[in-house]
Amino acid sequence: EASSRIPGRTATTDDAGRFMFRDLPAGRYNLLASKPGYLSASHGATRPERAGTPIAIADGQARNDVVFHISRGGVITGIVRDQSGQPSPGVDVNVLRYGYSPVTGNRWLSQQTISSRATTDDRGVYRVWGLPPGEYVVVVSPGPDQRIPVGGRLPSGLEELHVLSAGRSPTAIT
Repeated sequence: EASSRIPGRTATTDDAGRFMFRDLPAGRYNLLASKPGYLSASHGATRPERAGTPIAIADGQARNDVVFHISRGGVITGIVRDQSGQPSPGVDVNVLRYGYSPVTGNRWLSQQTISSRATTDDRGVYRVWGLPPGEYVVVVSPGPDQRIPVGGRLPSGLEELHVLSAGRSPTAIT
């Protein structure tokens, strides 16, 4: 199989969304498209986070019919406030997604990626982006510069959010 002989290659699209890989030997290739703020897509996948379909290439064959459709990721944003209602800067925010264990079928929470973490800015605002559709829980915890007041605590809201649609219509990369 070609994947065992050729390490991953990368191509960047031009202004029209076209890309090209040159001089590929015969084999089957898995293609993945990614762009900041969008959900990664495997060629032939029916939805984000699904397996794609390998593309078979014969020696000397040129393919110009490969099209990807990538969708914008969802965004969760909000303001963290302390008990007196004031914005809380420097607070860590993690976005956890509900999923199901493939072994037990039990529902569990998992962190999506490094981009599903944020720290509130000076206005207490956080923004987590690039999320696939799903159910999420926002977990707030004190940052390294935060101090928990004696007799009080920072908000530790567990807020369930639903990202039903990951944004606008898909963007095509050809």
